[in-house]
Amino acid sequence: MATSLLGKPVLDERLPFHTGVLGEVGTTASAQLMGSCDTLLMVGTNDPWTDYFPMPGQTRAVQIDIDARRIGTRYPVDVPLVGDAGETLRALLARVPDRPNREWRATVENSVDRWRTAAAERARGPAEPVNPQLVLHELSARMPRTGAVAVDVGSVIYWYARHLELPPGVTAQLCGTLGSMGCALPYAVAAKLARPDEPVIALVGDGAMQLNGLAEMITVAHHWREWRDPRLVVLVLNNRDQSGMGGGRRPSGDPAARRPDVPYAGWARLLGLHGVRVDRPELVGAAWDEALAADRPSVLEAVVDPAMPLQPPEPALADLRGLFADGDAARLVRERVLANRGAVEAEDLV
Repeated sequence: MATSLLGKPVLDERLPFHTGVLGEVGTTASAQLMGSCDTLLMVGTNDPWTDYFPMPGQTRAVQIDIDARRIGTRYPVDVPLVGDAGETLRALLARVPDRPNREWRATVENSVDRWRTAAAERARGPAEPVNPQLVLHELSARMPRTGAVAVDVGSVIYWYARHLELPPGVTAQLCGTLGSMGCALPYAVAAKLARPDEPVIALVGDGAMQLNGLAEMITVAHHWREWRDPRLVVLVLNNRDQSGMGGGRRPSGDPAARRPDVPYAGWARLLGLHGVRVDRPELVGAAWDEALAADRPSVLEAVVDPAMPLQPPEPALADLRGLFADGDAARLVRERVLANRGAVEAEDLV
């Protein structure tokens, strides 16, 4: 199983055959799953990262969607099924023979194990001063069992998709088109107003926090005493990167190339809320413990490395590189790539 970014909260990510999020922000295990499968079942998804889908012709595809207009728009479909996902899946299960492919399942689970090991190693990698992946990795072990997560647009999407394991029942809100920077704080406030007895965690970058998050914290300060559970923790990844995406571009010494620095944790304290600032990796876990245990909403300001590479996984097509020695097979791959992905990528492939 792999999920879209929006589908991350739907399935239990602790399952040994759950490969994680698919696409540029996702995992190598999901890319490998797509590169090796022979049948693709798409359930209620309009995932735009089609470069990470299997090559057309590689698989048989079944798509379930309640909206018939979405079927076949992302990938060629052999069996279109229009209907409610739950009801349609129950009807399909009655027709599927119980013939488990244990070898295939073991292959997938080994891929998942390798990815989880690699993700933990990435989180522990060196950074100046703090690795942003470590911040999400440490939260994963401390996630409340109920509540909601709100995620902003920017490099924080990558770290959320790969490093934060959502417990079953925890919901997540984000902008599916990745076009609405500044969305996390409004989403978090809405989630808190809808369910004031459950914790909410907002994941934002410093750009989004400066865009509207500082003002939204005034709203939080105004309402939080009405909430039965006061926990609304706002993580601010402070990397002062003007590009908004980080990904290996360290800001230059030119002040215009760096985002203005703001004391985010200090702003929270000024509003009568709780504020924690962490700039040492060995203190990240303790900072999360403090923020989650506070008797009021908190801002956790993590000073993170803007040069941390995003490292998108290789698309599914990459698994075919080097497997074709004869000219006919190479021409077949070239023709498919030219038809589906463009001449530049074809030259790189063959």
